[in-house]
Amino acid sequence: VLQYIVKAEHLGTSEIEVWNAVVKWGKHAANSNNGEDVRNHILSLLKFIRFCTLGSETFCKNVVPTGILTCEEVNEVCTYFGTGVAPMLEYICNNTNPRGNSGTVTKKTFFHIVKDMNNLKRKYDISQTYIFHNFYWYTKIRKYGDDLAVYLFCRESLINTPWEIKVDCTFSLINQENKPNMIVSCKRKFSNVDV
Repeated sequence: VLQYIVKAEHLGTSEIEVWNAVVKWGKHAANSNNGEDVRNHILSLLKFIRFCTLGSETFCKNVVPTGILTCEEVNEVCTYFGTGVAPMLEYICNNTNPRGNSGTVTKKTFFHIVKDMNNLKRKYDISQTYIFHNFYWYTKIRKYGDDLAVYLFCRESLINTPWEIKVDCTFSLINQENKPNMIVSCKRKFSNVDV
């Protein structure tokens, strides 16, 4: 039953409550509070906990102290909070979408490193690909004279059914040349359904 719950795409509860329930069950099953013992009992469930949706403060206060995750796993999730690159480890979920329903607006921050925004050599700069809500996403930065335009693209879906997603996103362009960073926000609906 617990595995069915942690695999669900839509739940009426927060991810931290899912984590707390899994840990509580693991402590009961292990008859121990030791992180390694609990881990052995919940290992098959770990890969379905969406740690990347917790936020860094919640993750560090509620997950790290349990001692259930390895140092490598903790480091990979913390790296995600700084870079937006999802972890690619066996027991850590790389799904960065919060659980919810289709009417929910997804908030997402895209980080993109730009060497020097003022002297962008090419006409455009394309980011890495992100996966969230079962879609591939990327950003494109385009230079028009002295202006920069930021575009968000939803490339292809991992599902073949009609879909619609509302995104409230923030683009954080990180400039490594000691010039100001740029932050742009937008709200947009993406869909493969003809209106």
